[in-house]
Amino acid sequence: MPRVPIHDLDSAPVASRGLSHRSERVGNVTNILGAMANSPALIEMYHLVETHLAKNSTLDDATR
Repeated sequence: MPRVPIHDLDSAPVASRGLSHRSERVGNVTNILGAMANSPALIEMYHLVETHLAKNSTLDDATR
């Protein structure tokens, strides 16, 4: 049993709904994103890092 609640798009706090952007690409909310949804600041930071890597990395989507 996880110590941190794992959210989906319906149960995530409103401020953490930014995880929907990532889940659309993957097709569902992965457990790590569902756990990070407990912290809106963490979701925002994750999105910023992912965006930065997408723009500045030579890795393709699958590898990243």
